[in-house]
Amino acid sequence: MFETIPFLYEILWASFGLVLYKIVSRVFDYGRTSLLIKEMVTRCLALIGTMVEELAFIHELKYKTMHESNIDEKQIELIKEIDEQTLRTWKDNVAMAIVNSFPKEFQSIVGFSTWDEAIKKLNNFHKSKRR
Repeated sequence: MFETIPFLYEILWASFGLVLYKIVSRVFDYGRTSLLIKEMVTRCLALIGTMVEELAFIHELKYKTMHESNIDEKQIELIKEIDEQTLRTWKDNVAMAIVNSFPKEFQSIVGFSTWDEAIKKLNNFHKSKRR
């Protein structure tokens, strides 16, 4: 059969090579994209973590100033509770915003959906970096 049509064998092998190239290149592209997403998410989490630490420091300054201004202790405790709840909500919203910022097929690569999971991921990254 291959002898009757010139170059059919070569055309089939070339076609097979093109298909194989497309498949392999997609796999490598997905791998590179996955690594890029992981690195980008880790750096975002580090930046956001620093922001949270700075915000906690600012809150402590606020509470100290309130004490020095002789504001009622119950009022200060109420403000602390509101600040903590607001910060907790903000953290979870940030975690979900990071996940939702990626296309669906890459969201599983992010590796978290809550703030606590995100911080565990960041801590694991720092531990592996120290080794």
